[in-house]
Order: sequence, then structure tokens, then C-alpha cells
Amino acid sequence: MWLIRHPEILEKVLGICEQLKDILCVVKLVKIFGHAGITGNVIADHEAKEAAKKIVNGQLKAPATISIEDARNLATEIAMRSWQRQWYEHSKGRKTHEMIPNVGTKVLWSTTRDTAISYCRILLHDSLLKSDAFRTGISTSSICECGYHSETVEHFILHCPRYNSERLQLTDTVESLWQDVTDNGYALHFIIAPRSDDIISKKEDLFVN
Repeated sequence: MWLIRHPEILEKVLGICEQLKDILCVVKLVKIFGHAGITGNVIADHEAKEAAKKIVNGQLKAPATISIEDARNLATEIAMRSWQRQWYEHSKGRKTHEMIPNVGTKVLWSTTRDTAISYCRILLHDSLLKSDAFRTGISTSSICECGYHSETVEHFILHCPRYNSERLQLTDTVESLWQDVTDNGYALHFIIAPRSDDIISKKEDLFVN
């Protein structure tokens, strides 16, 4: 690896690792293949090689010292970017990804246990609605009891005529908190998914939940 061929840089990296261990941070050095076909890896590999060449040629000065706080922030940033890339490119959990596209998003759970459980099952695409039950083999049909459509989360919350009065109260609450709700798809995301952009307060989010 490049670090092995440059022992002075490797020594500095290992020194940072020891500092992180002192504050109980577990550090692992791993090789990421730039030719694996993953866009983020290819870009990171190219940027790392260009920076290394500039350091060797004296065009770029390598940092002589780094504080524990800076090292922690840098490690956190690298980890979050890697986690985000994997979450974006992975083939599983796509329904959850639609609701929570950003890693590190804090989920605000309802204080009512039954509601919190239902909320969690919806986010995991494993609700007790007939669409999910039919997909997993628990139900013989995915059709809602209203007889119109498959009983998906979107149908249950936004369209099923059995809950028109409850839905009216819900949509009025949502629109009063967020005036920019213009289509049902985005409203569904607003109702189900935890907010990560500070459009509303935690108290308002919990009220909708």
C-alpha cells in the first residue's frame, strides 16, 4: 500500500490512531479498492493518489500535527460519507431508504407504544397491512377491506374511504404546520418519515406522529 511505501506518513497515521484509542475510539485501517466499480471509491482513490503525489513532490504540505478533536471530526466525516454511500447504493432496504434517505437521521418515536411499533414496522416495510401481509405470505389477498385498492401504507393513510374523517383531521394538521405540502406523495413522506431538515420542531413532529 501507499502508506507502507512512505513510512514517515504511516508513522503519523499510526500516531493518530493511538491518540484515538486513548479516547476509546476503535480504529481500523482498511484497503479500499479503487477499481471495484463503486463510483465513490473510484473518486476517493483518485483524489487520494493526487494528494499523495503533491505531498511527495512538495506541492502540498502534509499536516505536521493534528488535534484529537480534529481527528475525531475527520474520522466522523469519513465514516458518515462512507455510510451514506453504502446506504445509497445498497440493493436492500429501499422502502426504508425512500422514507429515510439520509444516514444519521434521528427517528422521533411516538410516546404511545402501539403507535411507535406501527411506525417502526412501516419504516421497515413490514406492517400488518394486507399489502405487506400478502407479500410475506400471511394474507391470501392484498386488497383493502374497502374493496378499491391494495392496502398499502399510502392507500391506508391517504386514500382509503373508511378513514376519511380521521384523514381530514390529519391533513389539516399537516398543512397548518407545513404550508408547502402540494402533493400526496410528499405529504406521505412528511407524515411517516422523521424530519431531518428542521422544517418543523420536534414537538410538532411528535404531534403529527
